[in-house]
Amino acid sequence: VPTGVEVSSQWAYTYVDIQRCGRNTEKTNNLLSAIRRSDAHGILSNIHNDFEEFIFEKFPALQRQKILLEAQCGGRIILAGSGGALTRIYMRD
Repeated sequence: VPTGVEVSSQWAYTYVDIQRCGRNTEKTNNLLSAIRRSDAHGILSNIHNDFEEFIFEKFPALQRQKILLEAQCGGRIILAGSGGALTRIYMRD
């Protein structure tokens, strides 16, 4: 989903605090287990992007767009890569 917000990957990787990344080990472990089980609901519930914490601090409009899209579309909306775009993740029937 294009958002109109441009985030340079170089800037994002410079700005991200690597000491704060990877701390959501419970979600990561749950995600890996769900992938191994082919559990779509578990994947949907646990997928995440560590960049969101940092990018949304600097680009609150992007976070607002994420929240709005989740309310409108259902499923999960997460930051695509280091940002700018968002991606919709959903379960197929």
